[in-house]
Amino acid sequence: MTANNEQIGGDHYKIRGYQPWDFFLDANLGSGLVASAIEYTARWRQKNGIEDLKKARHFCKKLSENESRINVDINQEALDNFAIQFYKEDAQIIKLVYEGYYLCAMCDIDELIKKTEELAPAVNHAMVETGIDEQYKHVVMQMIGAGYALTETPA
Repeated sequence: MTANNEQIGGDHYKIRGYQPWDFFLDANLGSGLVASAIEYTARWRQKNGIEDLKKARHFCKKLSENESRINVDINQEALDNFAIQFYKEDAQIIKLVYEGYYLCAMCDIDELIKKTEELAPAVNHAMVETGIDEQYKHVVMQMIGAGYALTETPA
């Protein structure tokens, strides 16, 4: 199945015959697809969780299907300055996308989704047992993603 035949989070693009990302490619704006994949990867822990990772993967799939049409001028200093702000796994995906290794990025995203889905029940249980409010769930997920474990009730 091609990237155009699926959509994560609705059908607002899929209902059109000519999708925005096809226009971006036709108008030589393919770097916008790279930016979108990076944006979803950068925000997933703070915004929409696994759905954002799936969207990032979806953009990577579209990029891999159109690799010859993508032209990104690599600015290594900018990439390093940006990526250093993120957890190791997220930074790796951002670097892979920016450098054009879309299939590798998809594999890393799949692993991160799997890891997160496996941890979700434990996180939910720990939150109930320790009385952590739902509004702090993203903080707990960040801590677990960074390799920390919840060991006591926060003060």
